[in-house]
Amino acid sequence: MTAAHDKRSEALKEAAVLRSLADAVASPVVAGRKSRRALTGKQRSQWQKIVEVVMNNPVPVSTSQGTADWWRADCKAVGIGAGLLGWFVWNWAFPLLLELAKLWIESRNQGRVSER
Repeated sequence: MTAAHDKRSEALKEAAVLRSLADAVASPVVAGRKSRRALTGKQRSQWQKIVEVVMNNPVPVSTSQGTADWWRADCKAVGIGAGLLGWFVWNWAFPLLLELAKLWIESRNQGRVSER
């Protein structure tokens, strides 16, 4: 029972970290070269759906590009950004997803270093 509880607890921690990283990525940066405008209401809704799919499969691939591609494929499998006009969604969402993958891999690497 404790192993199952520990596994569930770890999964909840990972989901919380991933959600906070996704919120940080989606918030507009006010200053600096990466400044961008805020997401519209529709984009915010779509980003939340993307984050929900990503939270179901937070395992990173070896690179951030591979992880982002993996997550995009998962999203397309459930119908987010799939179809003829899906490139409209991924035109703005994929850079955010790529940034999320970078931050996620960094946080996982920091976690492994701190456990040693």
